[in-house]
Amino acid sequence: MSSILVEICHLTCLTIHYWVYYYDGEGIFVFKVFALINKVVAQVLLIWMLLMMAYGWTISYDDLKDKDIYIIILCFVVMIHMMITGLTFIDYGEAYKYHDFGGVQGFILIFLRILLWIGFIVGIVLTKKTAPKKALEFLRGFLISGSLYILAFPAVWVASFFNWPYVRHRVITFGNFVIQTMAISIILYQMSRKGSKYREISNRNTGILPTGATV
Repeated sequence: MSSILVEICHLTCLTIHYWVYYYDGEGIFVFKVFALINKVVAQVLLIWMLLMMAYGWTISYDDLKDKDIYIIILCFVVMIHMMITGLTFIDYGEAYKYHDFGGVQGFILIFLRILLWIGFIVGIVLTKKTAPKKALEFLRGFLISGSLYILAFPAVWVASFFNWPYVRHRVITFGNFVIQTMAISIILYQMSRKGSKYREISNRNTGILPTGATV
């Protein structure tokens, strides 16, 4: 829910910036900055949730042991993404840049996303060893949809170089948006549809009877 609210803030700021840009050719730089920051925060929050689930949260366990460690990891990832975002404004407006992450910032972000994806894969593999058998079907689908979301930017970033420079911004912006939206839709469908394997195995759906037995 937090990532959705932050994403709404990102889209609102970006809409205002482009609306003004349409009339004066400059836009509102502050709104562009806020939009980019909110976008990064929203994506990091969602990736963090995917990683938590990959390592068994709500599947093999419900309580977050060592919460401080998870919070520290989240803060570290957010900080790194913010630093990368800040670097995009160092050469802002340079002729060789066709996108905010068109320079070395793009390489750094891709490297970080690949590391997070590897961590995601490792988590899925470890969870498969301890999760109940009926969780395996969900984990297989979750592996695909989660990977699709995390690797969306690296994929479109690489694909943009096979297009003319003047369309690279559109390829990256809309390509990333479409792929990640599709991935989120698939994840929500996997988790919320009636009769889904996730709803069967999720610890959050486990009720505790007065006698102490579980259902």
